[in-house]
Amino acid sequence: MAVPSNPSLSEVAIEFGVSAPYSLTDFYRGGPNVPNIPANSGVPTSGAISLSQLAGAEASLPPDVTPNAVNWANISGAETASNANQTINGIDTAITLRIEYTATGAPAAILGASINGGAFNNVNSGNTITVNNGDTVRFQVVAFGTAGSVSGTVTVINQSDGDATLDTFTYSVSTVGIGP
Repeated sequence: MAVPSNPSLSEVAIEFGVSAPYSLTDFYRGGPNVPNIPANSGVPTSGAISLSQLAGAEASLPPDVTPNAVNWANISGAETASNANQTINGIDTAITLRIEYTATGAPAAILGASINGGAFNNVNSGNTITVNNGDTVRFQVVAFGTAGSVSGTVTVINQSDGDATLDTFTYSVSTVGIGP
């Protein structure tokens, strides 16, 4: 929500969660009650302040959808291989990650993602997963079919942060083939 146009002092106090007694000087931008965010750019940081300057101001900060850096290791091995867990930290709301990957080579390959140690779920290129702060994510590649090796690149894209690339890693997995 936002402070309505032509607000009363009590409407301002409600928006910012301030209990009585309060005065206009409790509502300077960047102070303990009014965050210094773009929506509040018209609110003074000191000096004279009026109710009209608080119209449109908001108490909530926009959600933080940019996690701390992660670095999934490259994947290599025979038949089935995975990388280590990476913990998603630094966000305060769920984010959507899009997984894109390439594959070249003779055997078929399936990419899977595991969240918080759960089962690996197949992820087609372009599919998304949703993660929360503190979730751990791990990837696995399974190669099957004809003998040979399959390799490629996996890119993890944060759709919630303007399609920012979160990480890119490679994989190379081989198989001896199935059947006689």
